[in-house]
Amino acid sequence: MIMLLIGQGAKASLVDRRGRTLLHLSAQLGYGEATKFLVDGGALVSAVDSVGRTARDLAEETGKERTIKALDGEQSTGYIFKGRLILL
Repeated sequence: MIMLLIGQGAKASLVDRRGRTLLHLSAQLGYGEATKFLVDGGALVSAVDSVGRTARDLAEETGKERTIKALDGEQSTGYIFKGRLILL
């Protein structure tokens, strides 16, 4: 579903009211392929939500090994400020 939405023009960098991106959500749910798709498409792996958790943190909390592997190795930096993704 995530790949379909992105393919139809949805913005991967949008955040919800908790500061979570699509990458946060796919990682938390354990969607390894969708997570890899987002990472390969340039999603910011180091983005933190409103309580300071990255997508990898959420994947680790739920034990999603395949998703953790998809997230490893990305070095982009940025943060959420007033509900917007700021890239450094």
